[in-house]
Amino acid sequence: MTVRVDTDVVNGLADTFAAYFDSGVLEIRDGTQPTDADDAAAGALLASITLPATAFGAAAAGAVAKAGTWQDSSADASSTTTWFRLKSTGDVYRLDGSCGQGSGDLSFDDASIVAGGVVTITAFTVTMPES
Repeated sequence: MTVRVDTDVVNGLADTFAAYFDSGVLEIRDGTQPTDADDAAAGALLASITLPATAFGAAAAGAVAKAGTWQDSSADASSTTTWFRLKSTGDVYRLDGSCGQGSGDLSFDDASIVAGGVVTITAFTVTMPES
């Protein structure tokens, strides 16, 4: 039997998830993504973005989308992005994902980051499954 939850439960889970990352940090990295978000970060830190106090909007259909401006005004290093880590304040909760140019969980117009350049995330959505 498959477990299924209704939309209200999914939205509640998504809103709770989103609140974990209020004022958190999004790290954008190169290299190989760790096999588990509990593992230490690998690869060079290309950009670090401090998220707004309300990082995501309210859930709809089990999905939360980024809210406010997610931007690093001066990238840390030059390379091509391959993965990201979303961290809560105090690094208690983490979400890792792939990223690249027009691909991955977090997509960029240009996956090449240049040290000192501006990195802006224009869209990012996380969806909770209903089953």
